[in-house]
Amino acid sequence: MTSRAIVHSLILLALAASPGCHAIRSVAVGVGIVSATSEDTAQVDVNADRGAVYETAREILMAQGNVDHDDASMGRLEADLEGSSVFVSVTPRGTIIRVKVTARTVSDHQPDLDLAERLARDLSRPYL
Repeated sequence: MTSRAIVHSLILLALAASPGCHAIRSVAVGVGIVSATSEDTAQVDVNADRGAVYETAREILMAQGNVDHDDASMGRLEADLEGSSVFVSVTPRGTIIRVKVTARTVSDHQPDLDLAERLARDLSRPYL
């Protein structure tokens, strides 16, 4: 990697870390990097077996709240955690598995991006 490419990557990562900068955050996507794709959704790509990633997601959700919907064949989970409705999708993208986590508060349906990002990080940790 050239020094110019390294500097460019560092600038993108610095911008991605800026709070409230969701559009730029989604630019710096790579395996193991959690990025916000909208005001209520975070995603992370992992290099692992889809079934294993799905089971990890299910176990994390069950440990932290109530799983309302569990469809392994579609790679979809729904749960209630910390006063928010959480939706997780686990889908293959070539040789990579993409995990998307959406969270919205139950009381007023406001985005809960902090929860979505935390869950996406927790889901990706075993595969880093």
